[in-house]
Amino acid sequence: MEMIDFAALRERFPLADYVRRLRVRLRNSGSHFIGKCPIHHEQRGNAFSVHPETQKWRCWGKCNRGGDVVDLEQALGGGTLTEAAERLGAQRVQRTQQLLKGPKQEPAPAITEKNPFGLPNRMTGAEIRFCVEAATRLVKDESSIQRIARRRNWKPETIRGLALEPSLGIDTEGKLCFLYETGCKLRWCDEEGERQIRWAFGKPWVWRFGYIKLAETVFVCEGETDTITLVDAGVEQDTKTLIVGLPSASFHIDRWAPLFVGKRIIIATDSDEAGIRAARHTAAVLEKHAKSIGLLELERIVDE
Repeated sequence: MEMIDFAALRERFPLADYVRRLRVRLRNSGSHFIGKCPIHHEQRGNAFSVHPETQKWRCWGKCNRGGDVVDLEQALGGGTLTEAAERLGAQRVQRTQQLLKGPKQEPAPAITEKNPFGLPNRMTGAEIRFCVEAATRLVKDESSIQRIARRRNWKPETIRGLALEPSLGIDTEGKLCFLYETGCKLRWCDEEGERQIRWAFGKPWVWRFGYIKLAETVFVCEGETDTITLVDAGVEQDTKTLIVGLPSASFHIDRWAPLFVGKRIIIATDSDEAGIRAARHTAAVLEKHAKSIGLLELERIVDE
C-alpha cells in the first residue's frame, strides 16, 4: 500500500511562509496571524487566520473551511489531497518498514504509449461538450469579447482567437472559462467585487499544452492571464512559437519534462518570491531536456 508522509511535508512547508508566498500579507493577532483569504481572493476584511502552533489555517468568511498546508494547496490548485501533496514535492512510498528506510519510490511515468501527453485527467463526454459550448458561446458573444478586452487591455481578436482554439470561453452566467485538455477553470468577480477562481471540473495541467509538439520555442508563463498578455503582444506570430501557462506558481511540470526535448524554452514568471521559485524549479527540471533555457522578467500588466 502507498502513502504520503504528510507530517514531513508540513514540516518542510511552514504554513505562514507558504501563505506569504501567495502574496498574502499576514498581520500578527496574538497567538496567530490574520490576513485576506487567498482562496476566495478577499478584498475587504481579514477572514483568514493562520495558527503557527498547530500549522492550521481557517477561513471564517465565504469559504468556511480550514486545514493544513496540503489542504490549502488543494483548495488553490484543485485535484485530490494526494495530488496536492505531490505538487508540493511529496512522493509516494510503500507502506512497509523496510521500504520506508530505503529511498523514496518515484511516481510511475505519466507519459505512456496510450497517454502520450501524460494527461492527469480525461474529461467525460459531458465535460467536453461543456468546453465546446463555452468556447462557442464566447465566439458568438461580441459584447463579452469587447468587455473582456477592455477590462484587460487585450485586443478583441486575441480573445476571439483563443476561443476558436478552443482555450477560452464563458459559461451561461458569463464566467470566464479557461479551457484545459484536462478540465475547466472558472474565473469571475462576485457581487462584492471579489475575485473568485474555481475548477468547475477536471485537474490542473498546463494551459494550451496540447500544442507543445508543434512548437520549437515555448514560453512558460505563470498563469493564464500572463499567457494571454504575451499572445496579445504578438509573441506567437511565428507559427513555431507557443505560449503556455502554469495553473499556479506551485505547479510542477516534472512529469512532463520529456515533452520539452529539443525545444528552446523561455520562462516568464512574476518577479516575486513565488514566481522566482517557480522559475528556478522549472529551469532546473527542463535543462536536461531543452535545447536552451532563457528567462523573461515579465512585469505584471494586469491585476492577477
